[in-house]
Amino acid sequence: MEYFDGEKSTYHGSLVATTHRLFLNLEDNDLVCVEEISFENITRVTVEELLLVGHILHIWQDDKLLISIKSISEGKLDKFLEFFIKQSTASSRYCK
Repeated sequence: MEYFDGEKSTYHGSLVATTHRLFLNLEDNDLVCVEEISFENITRVTVEELLLVGHILHIWQDDKLLISIKSISEGKLDKFLEFFIKQSTASSRYCK
């Protein structure tokens, strides 16, 4: 996982999806940080396919890239995208 924060990038972590937000667990020099990203703040999700790397999932807020994640398998990527679409649609309905 690559997480962008200004000029700093962190490369170890996990992304956990819940019904209202994503939790980003980052490991940096033996310190674990947890950041919440509300579905309301995510404006775009793109998938890039790289020949030797596989699928890369990009999560955006407007023109700002928040997270890039290398997907482990197509099946897990599809399940995540289905869950994300369902939850982000539900979130937008309740927040109007």
